[in-house]
Amino acid sequence: FWPERASSRSSTCLGVPLIWVCCMAGACSVFCSLLAATIATVLGAWHACLVGIVANDWFYGAPPLVGLHLLTNRIPQPVASVALVLLPSGLAAACARPDDSSESTSSCRRAVIAGLLGGALLGFMLSSPPGLYSEGVLDQDITSNNKTLAD
Repeated sequence: FWPERASSRSSTCLGVPLIWVCCMAGACSVFCSLLAATIATVLGAWHACLVGIVANDWFYGAPPLVGLHLLTNRIPQPVASVALVLLPSGLAAACARPDDSSESTSSCRRAVIAGLLGGALLGFMLSSPPGLYSEGVLDQDITSNNKTLAD
C-alpha cells in the first residue's frame, strides 16, 4: 500500500514502527510514575498517621495537644471535610509543579515527592481521633475491677 522508502529500515524496531515504540515507552513511563507516586502516598499517609497516633498516646493531656484539639473541634464539619480533601491534594499539586530553576528534576521524582508530602499531610490530619478531650474518660484498672467482682 505505502511505497517503500530507502529509510524504511531505520523507522522500525524489530519490525514495529518507531512511533509505537515511543508511545509504549511513554505509557510505561507514566504508569511507573503513577505507581511510584501511589506507593509513596500510601506510605506517607501510613507513617504520618502512625506518628500522630503515637504522639497522641505519649503526650495525651499535654496543654498544646489539648489546645490543638479544642481549636480543631471549633471547625464546622463541612469545612473540615472539604479541607480533608482539598489540602492534601493542593499540597501535592503544588509540589508536583515543575520549577523554572529545577529543570533537572524528573517528573517521576516530583510525583513521588508530591505524593509523599500529600499523603503525610492526610495522615497527620486523620491521626487525631474525634472527641479525644471532649468527654471525660474514667481510667479504671482492670485488675482491681476483677478483684471486686471476685469478692
